[in-house]
Amino acid sequence: MTTSMILAAVTMTPALAIAQQQEPLRGATTGLMPLILVALIVYSTRKMAIGGWLFYFYIGLILGPVITAMLVYPVIGEYFQPSLWYDLQTYWLSFFSAIPGLLASLVVSIFAVRLLFASQRNKRNTMLLRYALLGQVALGIIGAVIDLLYFAEDAALSLIFLIPTSIMCLYFFFSPRVKYVLENWNGDWNYNDFVNRKSTLTDTGASWTELKP
Repeated sequence: MTTSMILAAVTMTPALAIAQQQEPLRGATTGLMPLILVALIVYSTRKMAIGGWLFYFYIGLILGPVITAMLVYPVIGEYFQPSLWYDLQTYWLSFFSAIPGLLASLVVSIFAVRLLFASQRNKRNTMLLRYALLGQVALGIIGAVIDLLYFAEDAALSLIFLIPTSIMCLYFFFSPRVKYVLENWNGDWNYNDFVNRKSTLTDTGASWTELKP
């Protein structure tokens, strides 16, 4: 199992894409099921403070390390034993394609978990998570380019992994919920207030700080 598969397995959407590659006819029939599940999760949790897409992000954050640990354990040793590879160039290309992305995922997890504690929710810590996500995307692009050039069999999975990672990075930079719940958290959550503030932001371009009572 390649490291790209390991990374792709931590979210439902990439895992679905892998299944569809292996069973295209069956995938055409069942392909919408995980997407429907995602939509139901996002919609049903929309009124929670950490809800909607933010809730979905944290589901992946919790399940991801567990799945990754289970799948990485049998193969991770190969990346720290160059003697097992038939040449050093292939070893280092594979290493830089996989390991930096895994480390970036760990950093993202650390910064994201910290924001679950109300006392740690502020602009500085939220920006650290945003930059960590941005770094994860950048390293994912580097890994995908390496795979495209040298490991063509892994390239599709590397690109698949980039899709949810990039979407979540954009979400954390532009989501009103992230600004309300994480960046400018004041200890209170009211869904109607959140919706009204989001609407006001859209109309006026004002910031959350400007609108806080």
